[in-house]
Amino acid sequence: MVHFADAGDTPLAPGLRRRRVFPGEERALAALRRWLSSMLATCPVRDDVLCVATELGTNAVQHTASGRGGWFAVEVAWGESVLRVAVTDGGGPAEPHVVDDPAGERGRGLLLVRGLSVRTGVRGDQRGRLVWADCAVGRPVTAGRQESLLPPPHAAPSPR
Repeated sequence: MVHFADAGDTPLAPGLRRRRVFPGEERALAALRRWLSSMLATCPVRDDVLCVATELGTNAVQHTASGRGGWFAVEVAWGESVLRVAVTDGGGPAEPHVVDDPAGERGRGLLLVRGLSVRTGVRGDQRGRLVWADCAVGRPVTAGRQESLLPPPHAAPSPR
């Protein structure tokens, strides 16, 4: 059973979860990283979780209504074998997608999320979305197999 803890910055431990709402602004991403760093000081996958959460938070600010005067929420839950990072945003016209363009300067964030997690997923629509990723802690989740519920990569547009 997973329990919510009341104290915002106290260490997160297996079986607990925390949730915090941030303004939909770029500067909130630094606050997100500080919040997670303080809670996950002893977590064996802290750096992976920080990268995943920062990427998902950045996507919320840059690509959804959250970044236009809204907010985004981040929840972290430490289960038996995974630490889940979930970001709820204000929704946007396009579904999150991976851009498969080796020469591109943008669009690699969800590739990073996939690489650092054992499972990912997305739910919702233009009114609001929940995007989540599970980072493995402790014993393996699926014998080395990665599973993703994010849509497959989109091919980069051809140069004209």
